[in-house]
Formats: sequence, structure tokens, C-alpha cells
Amino acid sequence: ELFENIRTLKKKGKTIIFITHKLNEVMSVSDEVTVLRQGETVFENKVQNTTKEELAYHMVGERFSFHFQRKKLQRGKILLEIRNLSVMDTTIYKVKDVSFQVHEGEVVGLAGVAGNGQLQLVEAVVGLRKASSGKVFLCGKDITTLTPKQRRETGLGYIPEDRLRVGSSLDSTIAENIVVDRYHVSPFSKWGLLSKRTIESHAAELISRFNVKGKVRSLVRFLSGGNIQKVILARELSADPSVVVVCEPTWGLDIRSSLAVYNFIEDLKERKKGIFLVSSNLDELLHLADRILVIFRGSIYANLSNDGSLTKARICEYMTGTRCDFREVKSNVV
Repeated sequence: ELFENIRTLKKKGKTIIFITHKLNEVMSVSDEVTVLRQGETVFENKVQNTTKEELAYHMVGERFSFHFQRKKLQRGKILLEIRNLSVMDTTIYKVKDVSFQVHEGEVVGLAGVAGNGQLQLVEAVVGLRKASSGKVFLCGKDITTLTPKQRRETGLGYIPEDRLRVGSSLDSTIAENIVVDRYHVSPFSKWGLLSKRTIESHAAELISRFNVKGKVRSLVRFLSGGNIQKVILARELSADPSVVVVCEPTWGLDIRSSLAVYNFIEDLKERKKGIFLVSSNLDELLHLADRILVIFRGSIYANLSNDGSLTKARICEYMTGTRCDFREVKSNVV
């Protein structure tokens, strides 16, 4: 709808300055493109005379493979199982009788138009919201009644959609953010006293491993969005979770940071972890997910194998409710 409005304004003779780092959007609606890097113009051209690869090069200052190759692995045992889960918000069911599984070495994506129950489903899985009915199992253990802290201790990681307000503490240091859920246990604490040296040594190691542009005592507030996301990834993945719930992992990130996040997720998959990926970016889901669930009005309308033939158009048919693979679901939708 936004792009249609832009095209309508253009036909009326209006000039539009469209600022984005999403190259598909640039190629779709722009006539001319200017690339800024570190406050300077480094490239200008007509869109018809350039490519996404060339724009990516000028944006980050180096050439790299623009295409991400998803590896197909033999999935293992069930790590996360959601069984007949329903979630009520006041008097309305936001999630209705949802069931699915995530296996070892598998990325299961969730697609849907915003407001169709994704938030409530995720919060029920990670323990931030009480389920009205149904069960959540992690590595065969019923965690339905466990607190978020207990779920994390059982092996559940969580990378939230809102990295600024939920995923991090902006006025705390990188080191403090990395150990925020483990500062009270060994080796970071002994006899009730924090070991600052151990905490900062651990943080320095992760800063190096995840290529965070900052120091252990840097406040997270002063990091870029990509580096904040890397701090969150470092915290969650260093805990070696069995399953990670990942929400909008590349929202607001540039190409270089997005590819880094993709590689971290692919590394988790190769390490036989389970990943539940919630994203509004269909290209991202098609890049990363082995299966894609589609949620509409709180119910799962499709469980699609991402075998190379799956298209965004087909996914959108389920997202809008015009198509449903489960008759019993469609009949129950209000």
C-alpha cells in the first residue's frame, strides 16, 4: 500500500525522497539512487543502471556474496513442541489451538500479517504470558508452568523483536548486558560477590567472537542497531540453548549486519539446535526457514515445506486467509 501511494504521488508530479537500506525496496520504487556511507555520498546512479550487488558494495565498502545459501540438514529429535496452545487476551482468543514442533537442526519460520497472534504465541512460549490451555514442551519436559527464568535454565533462548526496550538495557554496559541473566552464578559470582574481572573477560571474548564494535564498558545506548543485536545474540547463544526463539532478527539492520545474523542462525542449525523464527520479512523466511508456518487470526493455516518451489505469493494467500490447508481451523475462525 505504501509503494502504491508513492507511485500515485509520482504520477501527480510529486518528488519523493525515500530513505531505506532495503535493496528490494530501492529497486522496486526508485528511479535514482544515492548511497551514503559515513556521512558522505559514495555512489549515485539511475536504478535501471545498477544492481543490488553494486549497491551493497557501496553501502558497506567491500564486496561479498549477496546471496545466502541455506543448508538442508537431516532433522533430528523434537526439541520444542507446542501442543494445542490457546492464549486469551481479556475476552478474546489471540491464539487458538496451535500445535507444531521444532526439531534438531531445523529452522521453523512463522509468517503472518502483524496482529494475528504472533506476539501472544511467542510470549506464551517463552513464559511472558500465561496460556489459557495447551502445553509447551522443551526437550521432552513440560515447561508450561515454568517462569521465563526457569525456561531459560532449561535451555530456551529468546531474541525479542524490540531490541531496544526488551532485548537490552541501554544504560548498562556491554558486559552487564551479556551476563544480565547469569551474574549471580559461578564463575561470575562467588559467595554473593561479583567477579568483575571474570565478567569483563567473558564479555571481551564474546565481543571478539561476535565482532561487536565496542568495548566491555561501552554503554549499549551508543552502539548501532546491528551491534546491539550482536550483543543480544552473544548473550543468548553463549548460554548454549537447545532452542532459540528469534523475532524479527534483522529489523532495521544494514546488509552486513543482516548477513552476520543469518550466519549466526545457520551456525545454530549446524550445531543441531532448534530455531523458531518469527519474521514479517518473507524474503528472510525463505532464506532461512526449512518449514514455514502461517498464522491467521490466531490459527495455523499452513505448514509449508521450503523446498525451493515455495513463493511469497503462495505464503500471502494463507496470510490473508484466502487459502487454508486445515479445514477444521478455517471453520473455527471468527
